[in-house]
Amino acid sequence: MGKKRERKDRFFPEKTNGQDIALYPGLKPTPNGSVAVSCGRKSTVASVYEKAVDIIERGVPLTLPLKFSNNQEVERLTNLHVENLGADSPTSYSAEYGIFPHHGNTPYGIRLAVEYAMRENLVRFVVCTSTLAQGVNLPISYLIVTSVYQVMERIKVRDFHNLIGRTGRVGMHTEGSILFADPVIHDKRKTRNAKWRRKQVKELLEPRNFEPCISNLLSIFEPTKSDDEKYSTTMKALDFAKAYISDPDEVAKPAAEIAKEHRDREFSRKDVERQAVWRISLICAVEGFLLSHWDETENGLSEEDVLRLAEGTLVFFLTDDQQKEHIRELFQLLAKNISENITDPVHSKTYGRTLYGVQDTQAVEG
Repeated sequence: MGKKRERKDRFFPEKTNGQDIALYPGLKPTPNGSVAVSCGRKSTVASVYEKAVDIIERGVPLTLPLKFSNNQEVERLTNLHVENLGADSPTSYSAEYGIFPHHGNTPYGIRLAVEYAMRENLVRFVVCTSTLAQGVNLPISYLIVTSVYQVMERIKVRDFHNLIGRTGRVGMHTEGSILFADPVIHDKRKTRNAKWRRKQVKELLEPRNFEPCISNLLSIFEPTKSDDEKYSTTMKALDFAKAYISDPDEVAKPAAEIAKEHRDREFSRKDVERQAVWRISLICAVEGFLLSHWDETENGLSEEDVLRLAEGTLVFFLTDDQQKEHIRELFQLLAKNISENITDPVHSKTYGRTLYGVQDTQAVEG
């Protein structure tokens, strides 16, 4: 399986490639029902359907989803992609072969059209994120899971069961299958550094592990965890927020120091930095939340307004007295940062509509 000017033979599927493992069974069982390949990130969705197109164009002898789809419906959906995203868009190419993306950045009209086509059994293959689990009733026979992580965090048990509940729907199919495509889960299940992956999958499949309703903002105050989540070390939320406000590039330094100091306990630099990036995204979300209320008064938000907003959040309701005080301090710290960096009321109103943090919004404007 090769292309012109390629010197090395290519094979499909490659045993160690999770995307290949997901696509191979995904392309094969389409005669027996619809397939959804579930990805943890929108970028992964893109890489999966682009890889599918590459595999098809190389002439792999597989029966394609297009054969078991309604050709007229596929043509309509392809035209819809072309009109909205352009003829050169990778999604338009994949649509021609009966493979459709479904995630938060997919235009809403396209999402509705794909959902309708899946529901009516007019198309058979979708590559998606967890948006597919949010109230969408589709007749999926096979759900292929490429990752148990969702935007850098392990998917919640309740969210995972909501997702796998898309398969074998009552009145549509008598049964459904959930396949895990990550080869490491099984192949390295007995190795010390990777057996925790299999344990995570077992925990996700156990309904009794349902988590209580929580707020993502609590993650700001949680300790930094090792790769296998056995160990943790404290990274104070306010100190982290102050470092971010002072210089975002400096935030990576504490992560590197933690990884270096606790390397013997499986604190990899990559995973510690991932947790740091997640905290930054939450801090930016709080800044965006404050900015969205900033134009309520001519002079911005008073201290009382900031405290009112902090005390009205779900995270404030769920925490103890000590954490409540930390939440108040965090909101006040970020509100002060806004008032010092955005002094023009016109900018405050404009920035407030973006739902981004201060630095991201200023970077976009720049």
